[in-house]
Amino acid sequence: MTALPLPAVRLLVTRWLRGAALRRAGLMLGVAFMALTTVVICVNSFTQTPSHTARQQFGVYDDLTYNAIDVGDLGTGDVPALRRSVSGVAADSDVLVESRTLRPDAYPKFYFQAPTDVVRYLEDGSLRTTFPGRYELLRGAWPTKPNDVVVSEHLLDALPTRDRSSFTVLSEQTRFHVTGVIRDDDDRHGDSMVAGPGTWAGLTPRPAARQFQPTEGQITVFWRGSADAVQIGRAADRVLPPLPAEQGDRSDAWKANHATRASLEAARPVAFGSDQVVVSYAPLLLIALLVAALAIATMRRPTLVMTDRLVQLGLRRRTVTLLQAGVLTVSAAVAVASGVVVGVAVAALLRITVLAPMATQPFSPIGGINAASWVVVTLPVAVLALGALWPGQGAAASSFPGLTRFLHDIHVGLVRRVLVALLVVAAFAFGTTSRGWLLGAYAAIAAVVLLTPDVSRLVVWLLPRSRPRLFVARGIMRASVVRQGVAAAVVAVCIAVPITVGAQLASKQANDSAFTFSTVPAGQLWVEKASDTGDVDGVSHAVASVPGIGRPVVVRGLAEPPTASGAAGPTARFSHAADGGTATMTLANADDLRRLVGDGLPGNAESVLRSGGVVDFSGTRGAQGFVVVANGGERQLTTPALRTVKAHVARAFSSQFSGAVLTSTARRLGLPVGPPVKYLYPSVNDTEIRSAVRATVRAGYDSEFVHYHVPPPAPELPAAALVFFAGLVFGGFVVLLLVITDQARRLRSYSEQLVALGIRPSWTRGVLILQTAIVVSVGLLAGLVGSTLGLRVIAGHYVVTAVPGLPIAASLVLTVIAAGLATALASRALTGRSVVNAA
Repeated sequence: MTALPLPAVRLLVTRWLRGAALRRAGLMLGVAFMALTTVVICVNSFTQTPSHTARQQFGVYDDLTYNAIDVGDLGTGDVPALRRSVSGVAADSDVLVESRTLRPDAYPKFYFQAPTDVVRYLEDGSLRTTFPGRYELLRGAWPTKPNDVVVSEHLLDALPTRDRSSFTVLSEQTRFHVTGVIRDDDDRHGDSMVAGPGTWAGLTPRPAARQFQPTEGQITVFWRGSADAVQIGRAADRVLPPLPAEQGDRSDAWKANHATRASLEAARPVAFGSDQVVVSYAPLLLIALLVAALAIATMRRPTLVMTDRLVQLGLRRRTVTLLQAGVLTVSAAVAVASGVVVGVAVAALLRITVLAPMATQPFSPIGGINAASWVVVTLPVAVLALGALWPGQGAAASSFPGLTRFLHDIHVGLVRRVLVALLVVAAFAFGTTSRGWLLGAYAAIAAVVLLTPDVSRLVVWLLPRSRPRLFVARGIMRASVVRQGVAAAVVAVCIAVPITVGAQLASKQANDSAFTFSTVPAGQLWVEKASDTGDVDGVSHAVASVPGIGRPVVVRGLAEPPTASGAAGPTARFSHAADGGTATMTLANADDLRRLVGDGLPGNAESVLRSGGVVDFSGTRGAQGFVVVANGGERQLTTPALRTVKAHVARAFSSQFSGAVLTSTARRLGLPVGPPVKYLYPSVNDTEIRSAVRATVRAGYDSEFVHYHVPPPAPELPAAALVFFAGLVFGGFVVLLLVITDQARRLRSYSEQLVALGIRPSWTRGVLILQTAIVVSVGLLAGLVGSTLGLRVIAGHYVVTAVPGLPIAASLVLTVIAAGLATALASRALTGRSVVNAA
């Protein structure tokens, strides 16, 4: 390359490299990437690393886990004997007793109907050594004797009892005494209790008929060192109950655990934007590209002017373009790197201050940059260099005049509108996963955002010219419509993304909750069992003693009881497959169905049942008959089609029953009719429900036999999503501050002339506020339109049932506040004292 002449070097350094435009563009990129880095690190703080997941499940030791250790399987001295037996093989070892089926009798009923809420029972041995730093005693004392327990704060608050110093388990057979409160650092909002040594072995088993489900536990043997798992397994076998022959050697448990732990530790870390994280890089990349567009608008004119001047000094245009491209790329890279470094520092500060109370587990360490992060970092830099150097009016004088003339003639607006069309098509073409639907929604939002500059241009053109303030605002905004469009687009992203993501997460939670919590209709109480041994007759007899409870509806099953060997007997079902429950509600009286279902039942349903027909809940077409299937799937009987009436019933019925038939009809058709499987009590109130649960427990039965309606909880967005929304608003504030400061700088020249004419400075400040109001209004409109389109994309795959009002309202309000704060700070530029002073 030919050496640059000295005048060209002096001009390049003094007028371009040290110019205000390059400094402002670098500041925009640096501040934007500081905000984006902070968001990524803060969101990633709420994800688990593979090593932490393995440690949470397995502690710091190797282990053997023996399941199906029921209450009553162990004697009072078995656990100490097991410790002694294992320590003979591995000196540094311990034994942990654990269960997820032992719960307080007074525990709220949402356990059964939301089985993800689990009470974790642990028996303290060397628990704090095996899981160092995980369990913290908040107050009280650790348990030292049987039936003493420490409980988590969440479990203590869930107990609906006045005296929380003790509670009963196993239908009031055993009372636990609370000696303190703990916190599980890996599950800070979970329900857990740690009991004193010997508690599990001292529990008395109940008859199987009085258990809704078996109270099972597991024993885990932990050891550190090179001990042989087979030898440890044999040592444990000498104490533990023998395994059935078909289950093999207990050392197989160690092999399975070891393989699981190895796979967990070898797994790739959960990264920002992955399937396990609720947020994506797409909105961040969109904001980064918008900031790059803002930087292009700042740099393009000075760059083209400098190119023409250097060409006039004798330099070849290609040489100047390559030189400027290199300088822009390096400058942008330095600005981005500086922003990332500052963002890491800000995120580290937030992790120990603002975010600490939101965490339900230890924070993940600050990780490196993955492939998606590189795309977000490098693409805006490349776009900035390309956009600032896009061929201008000097195209014909370049080394490749044909190519540069072709590029110059490509209208940027046309390219943008073509991208809008492609994004709209892509929005409805993404995959079938929830992440794919969300990416489709992001594509729809991006399409609206790309149209925002056109909306801004239209709004500015429609401003009336009659009022001086509007006339001045219109003139200034027309001169920088690209910047105004970018600012409005950023506001649109800050509005549309929280609405779309929040609605997607909340709707998923609401749909899951509606299914989980719809096992019993409101105002009813159902007595039902989970196994063939459950004594629902005895439970119903206890419930019937409650004053005013009323007569139950007895439901029988269309199945013969199991044989003496345990094999299932023949069962009957509808001839047409159902989407919901496959059991048929078999009733003694036709009127009982109306008592249960209510007004949703067709008017002729009772007459159809009495005439030997059926009521169909399944939603299938055609008349229903019955098919009797033996164990193994062989058909034993197929009845002719019966008179059928279709009914749309509550999910509690359709998810468990395909329809209804009278017992007399079933017996006439030769169907197998079993004993009662459910007792359904319609029209009960809360007082009767509480009394029924107490009567069940006092009669010696599990409270889980009694099921009643529990309203589903309101959707609660995860902390990662809230942090993501806050980061978007902060990023929007930064961009608005940059744009509004630039507008204020342009107004300053007008202000000086107006003040000289005797007009007060507040008039100019009013023009700046008016410009901000227009930008925010356009952004709000675009954000609402974009979120509506995004929700339409998601609704094409599943029903959008919930929109979280509080987080979305907070995003709207905070965005407006951010715009107001940016205007207040930027107004100082009217007097030359801008917070973002790039002059």
